[in-house]
Amino acid sequence: PQRGEFPFNEAILEVLALSGAEMARHGIELSTELAPGLPTAFADRVQIQQVTGNLVLNAIEAMAGVAEPGRRLHISTELRAHEIVLSVQDSGPGVAAGVQEHLFDAFWTTKKDGIGVGLSISRTIIEANGGRIWSEPGLGRGAVFRFSIPPTSQEQRP
Repeated sequence: PQRGEFPFNEAILEVLALSGAEMARHGIELSTELAPGLPTAFADRVQIQQVTGNLVLNAIEAMAGVAEPGRRLHISTELRAHEIVLSVQDSGPGVAAGVQEHLFDAFWTTKKDGIGVGLSISRTIIEANGGRIWSEPGLGRGAVFRFSIPPTSQEQRP
């Protein structure tokens, strides 16, 4: 990875701008809750944006079977235990029992047209950037995918 310092929320907003047409096409209502005053992230910006885009696309696909106007995507950022955390929460069907432990395995998929590498590659990228990625059941319905990456430390500043 080409790790460096960058404003995390700005990078996330760029991904959401690129995903806006796809969300509109699928009738998805986007809400964001980006923490003000986050420290800068220390990671490969492009790779972090690739992972974010993958999580957003997965959420869009997961909501395909949900009737409009019930398609909701909530993106949030926060500082938690000295890590910057991104959360992508959808209103899809959630992760089925027995699937959770395989989500990040290579070549394992529940999608008809999937090959099962998106989340596996995402995990590799996040871990290479000093973070971790996981999923949780949504509140009420859907799924939440989160990843954390380190903020810039004093030692990393020029």
